[in-house]
Amino acid sequence: MIHVYMLEGRTGDQKRRIIEGMTKAMVDVCGSKVERVGVIIHELPAENWGRGGAPMSDEIRLANGSIGSDPRLAAGSRTIGGAD
Repeated sequence: MIHVYMLEGRTGDQKRRIIEGMTKAMVDVCGSKVERVGVIIHELPAENWGRGGAPMSDEIRLANGSIGSDPRLAAGSRTIGGAD
C-alpha cells in the first residue's frame, strides 16, 4: 500500500498518472504483482501543510504577490513544490 500526500488541486489525469507510476515502481523495484499494489492519494489544503515554520498557503500567497512584508516569509528563498 502506497500513500501519497500532496497539496490539493491536481487534475484527475495527473492523479491517474501518479497511481500508474507508483504502481509501476513497485512492480519494477519490488517485484510486486500489479493487482496487489494499492495507492491512496491524500490531498491536503495548503493551510493544513506547513514547511519552514509557515503554512504552505502563506508560501503560495507570497509567490503570487498577495502577502505583505511578513518577516517569516521574506527571510528565505522559498519555491512552491521545490525540493529543499
